[in-house]
Amino acid sequence: MTLRTRLTLTVVITVLFAGIGIAAIGSWATRHELYRSAEQTMQREIARLVDRPAFARSRLIEQFQRSDAGVGITGTTGTNPLGGGARPNALTGPNGQPPRGPGGQRGPGGQRNPNNAPQLLPQDRSIQDLARDGNVILSVGSIVIPVDSTDIQIASSGGSRTRTLDSNGIHIMVVTEGGIGGGAVQIARDLTEIDAALIRIRNLAALICALGVALAAIIGLVMTRKALKPVEELTDDVERRATDPDDLSPLPTPERSDEVGRLTASYNSLLAALAGSREQQRALVADASHELRTPITSLRTSIELLHRAPDLDEATRRELIANSVEELEELTHLVNEIVELAVVGSSDAPFDTCELDELVENVVIRARRRTTSEIAFTSTSCSVSGCPARIERAVNNLLENAIKWSPPGAPIEVTVAAGRVMVRDHGPGIAAEDRTRVFERFARGRDAEKVAGSGLGLAIVSQVAKEHSGRAWVEAPEDGGTLAIIEFPVLTSFVP
Repeated sequence: MTLRTRLTLTVVITVLFAGIGIAAIGSWATRHELYRSAEQTMQREIARLVDRPAFARSRLIEQFQRSDAGVGITGTTGTNPLGGGARPNALTGPNGQPPRGPGGQRGPGGQRNPNNAPQLLPQDRSIQDLARDGNVILSVGSIVIPVDSTDIQIASSGGSRTRTLDSNGIHIMVVTEGGIGGGAVQIARDLTEIDAALIRIRNLAALICALGVALAAIIGLVMTRKALKPVEELTDDVERRATDPDDLSPLPTPERSDEVGRLTASYNSLLAALAGSREQQRALVADASHELRTPITSLRTSIELLHRAPDLDEATRRELIANSVEELEELTHLVNEIVELAVVGSSDAPFDTCELDELVENVVIRARRRTTSEIAFTSTSCSVSGCPARIERAVNNLLENAIKWSPPGAPIEVTVAAGRVMVRDHGPGIAAEDRTRVFERFARGRDAEKVAGSGLGLAIVSQVAKEHSGRAWVEAPEDGGTLAIIEFPVLTSFVP
């Protein structure tokens, strides 16, 4: 599944759940409001009945009549005592028949209605009068209102109650309220129209939700396609580069500061680093081949001369052999330094906490065995984190460099303090323009041809320092010579 598809599905699912949630909340709120409004209307209607004694309630309820129940309607239409509409409804007396008297419409007991007009009950209502024991005294309307134990308790002790239920397949709301002097009045309302309205609202909400989801899918697809177009272009560029490993030129940088722009810039930084690394490798190979060519040529010349001139005198032969051994040693040293320079920083050797002064002292002890020069050593206790073998190699290169450039009998001073290893010689010194360049590979200062060397020693020192988050540099003391310094981050440093 592509990223575009996942993003589009995320938008669609989010809109779908949001639509369902909004529709559900809206439907519940609408149902609650409609039911609450119906309940309040019924409570106002029932309040006009329960405030009367039982006999007055029954007489008032008997005034509700239906025009289609065989009751003659004369005069103008009367007013519904409950405030209902003018639609006729059923009237059911205690004997199951609507009361009727001579002359058309009459009230209870054959008495004429004082208003000379029928009292009308809304079509969706039913009224029921309960005795104190819960028996039905009078029921008006077509809706059957069931009486349960709670209704009987209200008729006996008072109180009120609202409930919804199904009666003969009709969903109704029933309000029961205790009356004065005992008994209760129940009003039921048919909720069919309200429920039908709620169904229409839910269907409309579902339709709107479906349209919203479809619209969200279209918009999400268009937006993700537009938003991911730079990513697709970047992917195409990278895939093309994968087929040509030599192409490390930077990718076109979009004029934007969003994630795509940052990704492109980061990838270009990676390409630049790879290009720099490749250039360094090429330079190392080129410089190494150049530096190796001289000792190999000299060694080959000596060996060919020994082979072609077997009648050479013994002194010449010994000189050629000595030169060959010397060239072979130089070649071996050069190869070792090239290999070491190539692997510095690529090893998985772990860093340990080590005492810098002790490491340097060991290097000084070994160097004293190889030279007649005096090497003075002073130090303060200092702990650093690093690879002991690498640190010793870097310090040894500094000492070897000082030994090569020191005049016979001149002292060499080695000092360790605050994470720094300082090696001072009293040689000719390094020119100001060469003090930075001497840390480059195969770089040698002026008059370097007078001293054997590969030009890699200080380059190794510089890389070891960088590997340990340190630095290396050289200074020129006022009284001559060279002061070479390599610095490491200190863990602890104190004077005993």
